[in-house]
Amino acid sequence: MKSSNPYLFFNQGKCRAAMEFYQKTFGGELQVMTADQAGSNLPPGMDPKSVMHSSLKTPAFLLMASDNGKSDTTVGDNVCIYLDCSDPAEVDTLFAKLAAGGESSMKPEKTFWGAYFGSLTDAYGISWMLSANF
Repeated sequence: MKSSNPYLFFNQGKCRAAMEFYQKTFGGELQVMTADQAGSNLPPGMDPKSVMHSSLKTPAFLLMASDNGKSDTTVGDNVCIYLDCSDPAEVDTLFAKLAAGGESSMKPEKTFWGAYFGSLTDAYGISWMLSANF
């Protein structure tokens, strides 16, 4: 595994402001991709200008975040652990182990953004996203 990073989810429309605040606080390079820039089919009711993915890269850490597509995020449910895996095989191996007794929200697959990606909640209620370039 290459790294592990926090991934934050914000109530609809709050991500950009939060990430700009964190950039002013910590410095670093901020990248933001909106839903309409992603070129995918938008879920019903999702604002095309909502943040599909953002990342703030600083010398000390990487912080990633997105709008969750709704306005009722519960604090505590808005944090996920992102694992940057070495390859798709590592994604599959770790996904199988973490999913034991848990719930898969997206089985690992090739995605439109160029990664092999899967997400789940483990048996202890912790949310995980696993990704590798392919």
